Amino acid sequence: MMYPEKMTPHLEALTLDSRAVAAMFRYDEREEATLDYELADPLGEGRYTVAGRAVHQYPDRLLVHVTGQCAAHCRYCFRRTGTHRACGPLDKRETGLILDYLKGNGQIKEVLLSGGDPFTMGTDQWKYLLNGIRQTRSHITLRIGTRMPVSDPARFEDGRLMDLLADHGGAWIMTHINHPDELTAETRACLERLRKNGLSLANQTVLLKGVNDEVHVLAGLFTSLVGLGVKPYYLFQGDLAMGTAHFRVPLSRSLAIVNELRRHVSGLAMPVFAVDIPGGGGKVPLAAPWLGAPGKKGWPLTHPDGHTGFYPEEPEDPIAQGQGNASLISPCRHQG
Repeated sequence: MMYPEKMTPHLEALTLDSRAVAAMFRYDEREEATLDYELADPLGEGRYTVAGRAVHQYPDRLLVHVTGQCAAHCRYCFRRTGTHRACGPLDKRETGLILDYLKGNGQIKEVLLSGGDPFTMGTDQWKYLLNGIRQTRSHITLRIGTRMPVSDPARFEDGRLMDLLADHGGAWIMTHINHPDELTAETRACLERLRKNGLSLANQTVLLKGVNDEVHVLAGLFTSLVGLGVKPYYLFQGDLAMGTAHFRVPLSRSLAIVNELRRHVSGLAMPVFAVDIPGGGGKVPLAAPWLGAPGKKGWPLTHPDGHTGFYPEEPEDPIAQGQGNASLISPCRHQG
C-alpha cells in the first residue's frame, strides 16, 4: 500500500453509513496504478521551498508545512508522497528559520499554515508558533487549512486551544469538506464553536468522481455551508497526484457540472472553480480568459502572472483505457 489507511473513530463510524465518506478514506487497489503524467509533487511546491518547510510561491503569501501528520488520510491527497509527509510538528529551530524569513520579507501579507493537518499539533506547540508569528509581524493575516472539523471535531472542544485562536484575531479557518454526509451534528457544532470564538470560516472542496460529481450533491453542500456561516471558497479540479486517477472527473464534464451548478445556488454559495497548473505555476480559475480551448496536449492554462501549462482531457476510466504506468517521479529538489 503506497499510502497507508488512517482514520479516526469518528470517521470509522461515518464510513459505515456513508458510501461517499468510505470512498474518500478507505484504501482502493486502484491507487496502485500510476499514469504517465501523474506527479509526486503535482503543485511543484519543491521549487518554491525556502527556510526548511515554507513555500514562497506567491509574492504576498507564505505557505508553511507545520506538520506532515494528519488525523486521517484522504485517499486523493495531492501531498500523499510529499517530502514533508513523514515530518512531525515544527520544532523550535525550524520555527525560528521561518520567522527569520518572514521578518526579512516585508511583502508577505498572509501566512498559510498547512500540512498535514495543523490541528494535529498540541496546544502548547500552537501557542509557541502563533506567538512567534504575531511578535514577528503583528498585523499579518493568518490562514489555517484543516480537515479536522470532519475527521475529529472533538479537537475543538479544547478550551485552551479555542482561547488561543480567539486571542489571535484575524485568523481564517479554511475547512476542507467535500460531501453533505460529512456535516454531522458534531461537525456542525464544531463550526459553530469556531464562529462564536470570532474566527472567519471558508471552505475548499475537491471535485471527486463517485463522491460529489453531481450537481444536487454540490448544491446541497454549498447551501448548507453558507447556512453554517462558512463561505464556499474554492472547488478544485483534481490534481495529477500519483494513484488518484479514479477520483478525477474529466475536465469537460467538470465544466458542465459547474456551469449547471451556477443555476442552482446563489453567488454567495458558489465557489471559484480552479486547478493548479500541473507541475507548478499557480492556481488558475477554470474560466475565460485563463482556460483555453482544448487541443492535442489538453486544456491550456494561463496563470494571471503569465505561467502556462496544460491539464489533460482524461477519459472516464483512464486506468482501464491504458493511459500507462510510470515509475515514481521524484519531487523537485528543495531550495534551502
